[in-house]
Amino acid sequence: MMEREIKVAIENYNETRQRLSKNGRLLGSEEQIDVYLGSKCLQEGSALRVRMGSSGGAWITYKGPLVEDVVKTREEIEVKVENFESALRILLLSGFNELIRVKKTREAYLLEGLVVELDLVDGLGAFVEIEVKNDEELLRARALISSLGIKWAPIKEGYAELLAKKMSKGEQRL
Repeated sequence: MMEREIKVAIENYNETRQRLSKNGRLLGSEEQIDVYLGSKCLQEGSALRVRMGSSGGAWITYKGPLVEDVVKTREEIEVKVENFESALRILLLSGFNELIRVKKTREAYLLEGLVVELDLVDGLGAFVEIEVKNDEELLRARALISSLGIKWAPIKEGYAELLAKKMSKGEQRL
């Protein structure tokens, strides 16, 4: 399945959260830990992630290389697994290596028929993400972002890439 995701940085987390709470419906909130893995067998530009959510869920996700688009677009294949630690251990024992961990708090809101995710990412700051299925939803999402007082500046890198860039500049250590 193709993932088409709009990600924008936000300057004022509390203000954005207040606007989402006022105008939308909270669907849920959880802490997430994403472990990104590397291997020589992964295609360049792709990623393998193991995610653990505070609600007890765990997932393995393959993300393919980016496809040319105005927003971040790539193939995504995801499977739910029973146990985060066991899934991660199997992959590590199979030759994958841990590249980076991303920790975040995510709140999901339903607003104007779209799921808006408000993320507070350790070491990076606050972001809004909206996944869209088609160009019509993309236009609606763009208008929604504007209505929340957020500047339209889509980011195509994932949190792992952003955090790795920041760490390579010596701005933060894990």
